[in-house]
Amino acid sequence: AAAAPASALALLPDDVDVVAHINLKAAGKAKSFAPLRARVERQLAGELKRAKDAGVDPLRDIDQAWMARWPGKGWIMVADGRFPTDRWSKNPSLTRASHAGVDYWTDGDLQIIKLGKRLVVAQGGQATALIELANAGAGAGSLASSKKKAAQGLRASIAALGSGRHAWAVMTSSAMKSVPGPVAQGMLGAGMALTFKDSVSMLAIARFASADKATALATMAQGMITGSLDTLRAAGIADPANAIRVEAVNAQVNTSVVLTIDELSALLS
Repeated sequence: AAAAPASALALLPDDVDVVAHINLKAAGKAKSFAPLRARVERQLAGELKRAKDAGVDPLRDIDQAWMARWPGKGWIMVADGRFPTDRWSKNPSLTRASHAGVDYWTDGDLQIIKLGKRLVVAQGGQATALIELANAGAGAGSLASSKKKAAQGLRASIAALGSGRHAWAVMTSSAMKSVPGPVAQGMLGAGMALTFKDSVSMLAIARFASADKATALATMAQGMITGSLDTLRAAGIADPANAIRVEAVNAQVNTSVVLTIDELSALLS
């Protein structure tokens, strides 16, 4: 049976184009996380019920999770938490199978794999491929160590967001092709991170090949913010001129936003 590699990124293929992470255990201790949790419970009620019916209560059983989009194949979730397999064995809607000594359970288009203390959920019948990736360890085919340009770019964006974040998401330049207008032109990758304390801190980054393009985007973004102060105030941000900061650092644009709990609640309402 495969043991889960130390890095969750080692369980993700190297051709994913979007990766997101949330540390529910750490974020849940902050008062400022409550408005976001309430919105998740409201908007994803159906998905949460389906997960509970399958034997996993996401907001209670999961300590932290990573989500990745595998183009053409679906989404993958890797989670740390408490996942007793007897829940699935007793669930008549789940079909049990095994590959390379690892058991997995199927529920419609979802497959649930238990790797050590980690849970892996995949769409589209990708369980066997992900089990083989886990058995290979942090090999060349995983996001953790691949030398592919896109994989290196995702890891660079994760590093640029810094450590200690409660939630983050990064994407490759190819995943940004759907972004309209000139904003994404020349962008190597982008990411966003959230930190929940007494207030909510957000950092958005955009990485470019040249400092000139980063400076141009930062100037444009700051101008858009300045021209939208009344709209931002109406949306619930009391002092947007001080709450939102944009700067270009070498070839990267950093946009930082700090919101109070009331401001976050207003934006999510």
